[in-house]
Amino acid sequence: QILGHSGEKHQRIRKSVGDAFTPRNVNRYLDVMRATANALLDEWAPKGKFDFADFASNYPIAVLCAVMGTSTEEIPSIKRALGAAAEFV
Repeated sequence: QILGHSGEKHQRIRKSVGDAFTPRNVNRYLDVMRATANALLDEWAPKGKFDFADFASNYPIAVLCAVMGTSTEEIPSIKRALGAAAEFV
């Protein structure tokens, strides 16, 4: 995780992924981001209540899954793994 590093290592990692996050490149995926948000809202709306933190934690992983064309069924295990990884930072 880039946020867990500083100095030269942080700069090296940031430089290696920076082009993926330019406004022009991100704008290419606006439709995917909107469709993902709508799908998540459609899933959560019938529940009658809304835990925004839980909802929001699904969004970035779901967008990446959509961009890569993969299923979102593994999101719970990915979130668990990311949470476990954060404990070691």
